[in-house]
Parts: sequence; structure tokens; C-alpha cells
Amino acid sequence: MMKRSLPLFACLLLAITTTRVFGQRYLSEVFTSVNVTYNKAYAANYEFITGSPVFDSLRMDIYEPVGDTATKRPLVLYLHTGSFLPILINGTATGDMRDSATVEMCKQFARRGYTAVSMDYRVGWNPIGSDVNIRTGTLLQAVFRSLQDAKACVRYFKMTAQDMGNPWKIDTNRIIMGGQGSGGYLALAYATLNDPGEITLLKFIATASFPEYGIFQGAPYVITDIWGDFEGFGGVDTLNHDNWPGYTSNIQFMFNMGGAMGDSSWIEDGDIPMVCFHVENDPFAPYGVVNSHCGIPCSCPVIVPTTGQFVVNVAGSHCVMEKADDVYDNNAVLHEYADNATDPYTIRANSINDGLEGLFPFQMPNPQIIIPGDPFDGQAGPWEWWDTTALKLIAPFYGVSPAQAVVIAKSGLLTNPLMSKTQALNYIDTIQEYLAPRIVQTLGLPGMVGINEVMLFNQNATMFPNPAIDATTIELNEPSQTINYVKIYDVTGRMVREISNIGTYRANIYRAGLTAGVYFVKVGVKDKELNAKLMFE
Repeated sequence: MMKRSLPLFACLLLAITTTRVFGQRYLSEVFTSVNVTYNKAYAANYEFITGSPVFDSLRMDIYEPVGDTATKRPLVLYLHTGSFLPILINGTATGDMRDSATVEMCKQFARRGYTAVSMDYRVGWNPIGSDVNIRTGTLLQAVFRSLQDAKACVRYFKMTAQDMGNPWKIDTNRIIMGGQGSGGYLALAYATLNDPGEITLLKFIATASFPEYGIFQGAPYVITDIWGDFEGFGGVDTLNHDNWPGYTSNIQFMFNMGGAMGDSSWIEDGDIPMVCFHVENDPFAPYGVVNSHCGIPCSCPVIVPTTGQFVVNVAGSHCVMEKADDVYDNNAVLHEYADNATDPYTIRANSINDGLEGLFPFQMPNPQIIIPGDPFDGQAGPWEWWDTTALKLIAPFYGVSPAQAVVIAKSGLLTNPLMSKTQALNYIDTIQEYLAPRIVQTLGLPGMVGINEVMLFNQNATMFPNPAIDATTIELNEPSQTINYVKIYDVTGRMVREISNIGTYRANIYRAGLTAGVYFVKVGVKDKELNAKLMFE
């Protein structure tokens, strides 16, 4: 296995340097504070955690940048991990819409200028079923219900934008779906699962009947006449509730951190651009090439983490990108940026991703703690971290004792042995920096100029003081040249001031009428335009 050619800490340092140079909305964090609206209901439906379905609200947390004047923002819907079971009940220390990594990802998106949403979704299946049909069938039904919930959430925002004055300031033509772990499974399904025939493949057909689970021999595990269709409409009235009919659920970009796809045949020509992050030796979601985890490429097993029992064969991130990028060229828009990119994240990914644009594998050694007889030893979710004290406090709400919570927290170290906030933030920063230009490129957001910029103020001019209080001065390094114009933009890309017909090598910018914050300055000089960042305190 190839060793890391660029340490993660070096990537982090370069990310900080890039942010200081460009500081452009969507490409870097231009806002310092985030406002969070907690527990906002976006839909309602039947929960299946206990024996009988229970009708309840589905909720989300909404993260917005403080001080943003934009009237429309791209929306990021983020899906947490959890093996489609509640936290702790799933035998892990994660599985909630307020997991540490989930909160951090949403905050970073908001600080970059997005509206970010951590949405909860329905969970519940039988991982200890005595028959594989029960395990496979109830898991696929759980994934299907969560897919319906994600689509309901997208429609909620489109409904509020169209009919309620757009209270969340959403650009409904720029929606991103992302997820980690089991949320990655869901995000991949959202981007590709759209044909009823795709859930009637042989591996998705029951070989025995268990009517109490809605499983019938010879029929698909997911019967849409029972559970509703892909959008969450129809089915049995006491098992599914329609949410926000009349609105579309289209999205424009998808990314996953771990997880896998039910079958690689789901990928079709014309699917939306996708970016996949994946630990190569992830024991819970196969990366996808022939390795120690499976012997058949693009058909690797998902197992129950606590019992090791087989559930279903899936396609990992490498397989996904083999078809999405190499076969169908669905990531062509990403190549417009990446094929000439020199940022360290693209360079690192390209050195180990077999030429598949949008695939960023993480190469990690197997943990030193080996489970005897377990062929799935590996690492997973290095972007995650948890606090044992907090888990002990919430444990009683899930019917778990504080002592059991401690055991569960420690067991998580088997596949994340170096778990820490510092490690997690390093991986999250790398993920965000790799994603940023690709989202900007795909959605046509302002800011891509900054990535390929070569004419910077520090090469052709100076601006002093910066940061400034009342005024700053721009001065060309060559007094024989003249400044034609100066244009100033706020972080939303709106031009807030223009100074024309200057005609000298020096220009003054006065703050009058401008609030404190970050601005972007463009200076027209002969046949070129110089760019830099200005901060008024």
C-alpha cells in the first residue's frame, strides 16, 4: 500500500494559507459565527423503532451564517451515521444528528456561506434476526424509509421557498446532499436510486416469507405498495404518510464519507456529480476493490457490526466512481476544475485514486487491536470523535446503562484507535477543502476565479493598511502604470463600490458606508485585473 505523500497536517497548513490568500465565500470560511435553529420539524411519518409503528415528527437542526446579507444560499443537507439504529442501541458511540462530526461539518459549511441542515431520519431494523431475510429485508426497508425522509426534507425547503417567503433563504436550484457512514449509504441511494426495477435485482428478492416484517418469498424486500414509492407517496396509510406533494426533490450534487451503494447498476449516464471519501480498509462499508475484505470487486458484504452476520452485498466508493466517472463521465464538470488543479488535496487524491476524479481514499493501517478470527479488521470514520461523559448522560434515554455506554465508547476504539478531536478535525478540514472547489464548479457559484488566480496584489501592488479602520491605499509597484478602476465586492459577490477613471498608480478606498467585515477588491490595470482581500475592522 502506498504511503502518504502529503501528511494531513501539511494539508491543514496549506488550507490555512489558501484561506488567508483568497478568503472567498464557498471556497473558505468567511463568516465567524453560526446561528442554529434546533429541532425544526420538516415532516411527519411512522417510526419503526419499536414493535408497532408510531406517528411522529421528523426534525432537523438548521445552521446559518451570522451577518450574511445574501437573500439566497445553497443548501447542504447532511445525513448522520448510525447503522440505521438509534445511538448506543446500535452498539456504537455515534448515530445522532448532533454527533460531533455532523455538527462540525454543518458549522463549517455555514461559515463558508451555505445554509447547512443536519436532518434526522427514521431508523429501525432487526440486525439480530435469525434469518438473513429478516436482516436484509428490514435493513433495506429502513434505508428506503430514510430515503423518503430525505426527499421530504428537500421538498420542505422548496415548499417554504415558494409559498412561505423563503424564511431559510434557500437557493432551491443549488442543493447538496451529503452523508457519513450509514448517511453515506443514504446519500448514494438518493443520487442514483430512481427506477423501481433497481430494487428488484435478485439479491433484493426475499427467499422466505416473514409477513410480520412485510417480507414475502419471491417479492422484493421493499414493496412500494406497502411502504410507498421512492418519493414517499402512497403505500399503506398506517405505514406511510405523504409529505409535501407537488414539489420536486431534485438535488444538484452529492458526497459521501464512507457508506456504499446497494448496487453499482444503479449508476446511470447523466446522474449528478458525486464525490466519495472512503477509508480503504473500512470494515463496515467496503471500499470496493479486491482486497482482504472481499474477493469479488463491486460485490462486498455488509455485516452486522455487533454480531458479524451477513446482511447484503454492496458496491463501495471505488466501484461507484469506476462507473460514475470512468464509464459515464458524470463528473465531467469536476474535471473542468481538477484536470488543471494544483491544490494539495487534489494532488494527494490523484496519487492514490486510480485516476477517478471525485474519489479521495484515505489509506490507514489496520488497528493494533485485532479481534481474533475477524476478517474485517480495519479503520473507519477517522473524522468522528465522541465524549464518553456525554454518552453516559444520554444513555438512560435509550435504555442503556452508563456502564454499558462506557463499554460501547471503548469498543469504538477498535476501529478508530487514534480517535480524538484533533484527528477528526484534520480529516474534516481535508474533506472540506477537497469539496469546496468542486461544489463551486458544479453549482456555478462565485469564487472559482480565486482558485486559479495568479495575479495577486503581493506581486503587482500593495494595499495598506490592511486590516483598515477608516481607509486604505492601493499602490502599484510600477509608478509608470495607472489604475483604471477599483471594484469592491462583499462576501456574497455583490459589488458595493466602484471607483472609475483613476488614472494614477495610487488609489484611496474610504470605508464610509461599508460595515466591518471582509471585502474583495478588483483593480483594473491595463489588460489585467488584480485581486486581493480587504478587511475593515
